[in-house]
Amino acid sequence: MLFLTTFSSGLNIDKISYSGEEKSCEIHNCELNNGTLSGYVTDPLDNPIEGALIRVHFHGTYEEDHSDETGYYYVDNIPICYCMKLCICSKDGYQTESVELGITENTVYDFVLLTVGEVLLSEDFSGTFPPEGWEPGFFNQSNLSCCDSEPPCARGDWQDGYYDDFMMSKAIDASNYEKCIIKFYFGAQAYMPQYIAVYLKYRRNETSPWIDITPWDNMDDVCDYFEIEITYGPEGCGEALQIMWQFIGYYYFLDFLCVDDVKVLGIPINNPPEAPTITGPTSGKPNIEHEFSFNATDPDNDPVMYLVDWGDNNTGWTEYGDSGVEVILNHIWNEAGEYTIKAKAKDIRGAESEWGTLDVTIIPRNRAACYSVFFRFLDRFPLIQRILSILGVV
Repeated sequence: MLFLTTFSSGLNIDKISYSGEEKSCEIHNCELNNGTLSGYVTDPLDNPIEGALIRVHFHGTYEEDHSDETGYYYVDNIPICYCMKLCICSKDGYQTESVELGITENTVYDFVLLTVGEVLLSEDFSGTFPPEGWEPGFFNQSNLSCCDSEPPCARGDWQDGYYDDFMMSKAIDASNYEKCIIKFYFGAQAYMPQYIAVYLKYRRNETSPWIDITPWDNMDDVCDYFEIEITYGPEGCGEALQIMWQFIGYYYFLDFLCVDDVKVLGIPINNPPEAPTITGPTSGKPNIEHEFSFNATDPDNDPVMYLVDWGDNNTGWTEYGDSGVEVILNHIWNEAGEYTIKAKAKDIRGAESEWGTLDVTIIPRNRAACYSVFFRFLDRFPLIQRILSILGVV
């Protein structure tokens, strides 16, 4: 099954396209630009992430800052008004996080970023053109910038085309990645945009169909940085994934197209952790604290957390910890009875294990005393203990 998320950061446009919706922010009832947004950028284990870019979008522009070595960032000069601001935190190698916030004089928000695995494709068109394995169509290497990218870029001008053309990336093996994130700058200007179209498409291999994932609505002065996620889960994103920018129309109606800083990031297929092993006493007394250990291994060595159900309507999640490292928890049962401890592990990317179990008998204090005398008796007469064991009594 395919899941698709389209993301546009919005550079020089009045509307910001996000998750397929158009969000506009009217410039009215704004106070001075004295709003601020600050906080920390960390991973789920609370380790600081340095160099993350935080952008706050408003009124067709934005303010930004980068996180320092402690993960701290501070964005100021944000207008205080009634509209929500799209706040985006990104860094290569991490999944982008975005949130809409109402900004005041001292707004605080902490971003938590997940890693995205490895870079499968990175092309800035600064080397030999066309890059190896690419089909450029009527695109050429240009010393001009594409939107806010650093030159050079790949650019197709109306003088170089005629009718219907495309640029296609080289094929990359994404078969071991459940999600791929496609990032790039794209710009376009047209004299008569109603008569042309540019589509963004991808295919998983040479025989699969091209799938349209175009994030823009028309060719009326597009200039933006786009991030698009394609998700296939365990079947992978394809053994020969390719991206295509397809131009449809007569060249005379076009001014130019440009593409730059193309990246494809792959998130590896996420295997769930193994069911936890629960270790501890199998019998005990009411109102006495008992100690248990929980241990699960994640095949991808991802950090894991545990959901523990103690069998007495008490449940809860632990914090994340390293895979394969036991977690010690204590619990008190208030009443005698038979209880089943259940626990499952969840890795940092959301995959959950099967349940692990351990049965525990909580014996009333008076019965516990009788049991103690009885077992001391059996210790003195091992033959009787063996016979009772064979009969299933003890």
